[in-house]
Amino acid sequence: MRKELKRFFVRLIVIVLILAVVGTVIYILQTQLHLFDEQIKYLEEKISLTERGLQIQFIAGLSIGTALFVIFITLIPLFMRKVDNKTYVKSLQRGILSALYRTPCINGSRNSDGSI
Repeated sequence: MRKELKRFFVRLIVIVLILAVVGTVIYILQTQLHLFDEQIKYLEEKISLTERGLQIQFIAGLSIGTALFVIFITLIPLFMRKVDNKTYVKSLQRGILSALYRTPCINGSRNSDGSI
């Protein structure tokens, strides 16, 4: 177990370092040579058009970034080798359903606040 955890963290650190190096190279290329100015200008125009159509907050106070982060975190296990995807998706669906649907208590017992 410890060996697997160590291997996981080593791989995670290597991936983060590779992404940092790639990001640094792209940043240096942009600041020195301005290679991506046209693409950035195009994206800024698209984002400004999209922002006009969207409200500042998304789904009861959650920002779009938070929603994307939650989706990303729930999708990570699907790409891991030792996770049974079918079981994970079924458990995820059951968890979402149980969070959204409250079953009434057996024998009519109530909570301290009077709710069922």
